[in-house]
Amino acid sequence: MGKKKYSIKAVHNSEYIKNIYVLVCIIILLLSTNISISATNNTEQLIIEKIYSESSDGFSKFLGTSDVHDWNDVRNNETGNQAYDDWNNYLKGILAAYNGKIGDMYVISRSFFSFNTSMLTNSTLIKSASLFLYGCGTNESRVCIVEWTEGQDSIDIDDYSHIGSKSFGISDGWVLNSYNEIPLNKDGINAINISGKTFFACREYDHDFLDVAPVDEKLAEYRNGHYFSDEPGLEKDPYLLIKFNSDENIITPSKSTPFMSFEYILFAFITILLIVSYRRSRFEK
Repeated sequence: MGKKKYSIKAVHNSEYIKNIYVLVCIIILLLSTNISISATNNTEQLIIEKIYSESSDGFSKFLGTSDVHDWNDVRNNETGNQAYDDWNNYLKGILAAYNGKIGDMYVISRSFFSFNTSMLTNSTLIKSASLFLYGCGTNESRVCIVEWTEGQDSIDIDDYSHIGSKSFGISDGWVLNSYNEIPLNKDGINAINISGKTFFACREYDHDFLDVAPVDEKLAEYRNGHYFSDEPGLEKDPYLLIKFNSDENIITPSKSTPFMSFEYILFAFITILLIVSYRRSRFEK
């Protein structure tokens, strides 16, 4: 009889030891799986930067004269004959027009903006960017963004021709009493200066940019009004909205809920060990 009891106790002890090993393996597997999931679900942090236009923004305009009134001459003139950088807004800030009331005369106005984008770094990866202009007064065509090639100083009549010929983005239309968003295309994003200031100009798209002379017997105006940074407050000021992240990834832990928390698994493991120890002590008695 003693030999038989010893055999049963040995068998039971062997089974409990085996069960402990199995449970430990399962716990280790769960923990390693949870760590692996957390490591592979790290995410980059998207940063959104709102950069307002500097006070040097304004417009440069050419109002046709008796000497220079042909469309091509007006559009390609080296200088404008009006320029202002201290207006709150202008209902003809971005304009292409024909006025036949006082003879064949064309008028073009272009707006200019400067943004301090020096907070960006070489590790910045820009995902998207848009120019926002608050519309006012008139909305009669579309607007496109181009490069302002000589934006280091304030607006003057020379800036009329200091513009790029490549479109950086085109508006869908023009709205009043609200912001117009003009998304930048790839060329526009590449033109953002990550170590200094970024300079953009806006041209009337359907005529000035595309080189299509406005036609009418008396008057054909394509005006797009907007606010400048001289408007008090920031509610209507021009701004760039840039969304970016860095290749120096900012890692955040995964927010997914693991199958079991570490505390729960540890509690269960300790409980099992206590039960096993208790059962073994009973068989050994």
